Amino acid sequence: MKIVSLEALIIRIPRNCGGADRLDTLLARVTTDSGLTGWGESQALAAPEVAGAIIHSILKPALKGKEFGGTGLEIETLWDAMYNQMRVSGQTGGFMLDAIAAVDIALWDLAGKIHRAPIAALISGRAAKPRLACYVNYLAGDTRAERLERARICREAGCRRFKIFHNASQRELLECYDALAAICGAENIAVDAQWRLDPKTAPAFGAELDRRGALWLECPFPPQDVAHHAALAARIRTPLAIGECYRTHVEMAPFFRAGAMRMVQPDLGRCGITEALRIARAAERAGMEIVPHLAPALGPLLFATLQFAAATPNCRMVPYTPGLVETAGEYSTSPVAFHNGHYTVPTAPGQ
Repeated sequence: MKIVSLEALIIRIPRNCGGADRLDTLLARVTTDSGLTGWGESQALAAPEVAGAIIHSILKPALKGKEFGGTGLEIETLWDAMYNQMRVSGQTGGFMLDAIAAVDIALWDLAGKIHRAPIAALISGRAAKPRLACYVNYLAGDTRAERLERARICREAGCRRFKIFHNASQRELLECYDALAAICGAENIAVDAQWRLDPKTAPAFGAELDRRGALWLECPFPPQDVAHHAALAARIRTPLAIGECYRTHVEMAPFFRAGAMRMVQPDLGRCGITEALRIARAAERAGMEIVPHLAPALGPLLFATLQFAAATPNCRMVPYTPGLVETAGEYSTSPVAFHNGHYTVPTAPGQ
């Protein structure tokens, strides 16, 4: 069969989801001459119109009319073809890759429908995991008391692990950590530093996390800073976690070589399934764990993340944002099942 259509659809939903006042996202739809359709989604929280224009003006001409039988090799070849469209112009990241990610996810969805199998089964066969443990990625609330109450509700619902954000002082962060530890245990808390740490004081902060047995320390320094990530990783026991800002295994290669992290966090809305698998293989060779990043999204990106995680042997947990599953479910024909702190991996064809 042939690809006959590639469309970009910008979606805006005025509601709170994962801390955002409005959910903006970009969907991609690939259609074949047989009538089968695949859906994908980009992590396009800012200016989804830009990635949409790239799909219409650059990626659509590259794919339209291509024969497509739904194999992983074909999708990888098409990913490379899309990437090569603007590589000579220096477009090896940013909006270009966000657009490719949405189309790539749509192609995998289409492949699953062609073969009448979930994406995880196409990738890893019977080795695909049927259930995935979670960590709570975001606790809503304007005050600490409100966030802790939300944590208690999630804990009662079976969620064991939580992530908190370094968005005030280190003292306030550690106080919040200790208060949350009373609910879930100190060893079940990860900290997202949001690129706020100073290389001079980061080791002392890391030592505080070491004493508490933190799950990981995420994004301590600016994304381009290999040296300070590697130096901190060598000085503290708490694993460093990075990856959400990078769109290819090439971007991440210097961090792999430097041993700058132990947890790798690809965001499929930025790298797609194909490149996420390349990143996951590089992480496995380096003895590192995969923990996908997931921003507010609708069904295609949530489903793709779960299928990727289910197919990836070095991935043992995925993020859960209260409200995200419910929002995605409102716009999906087969909502994701979440119960007792675990996702049930969808088994329908495609996503």
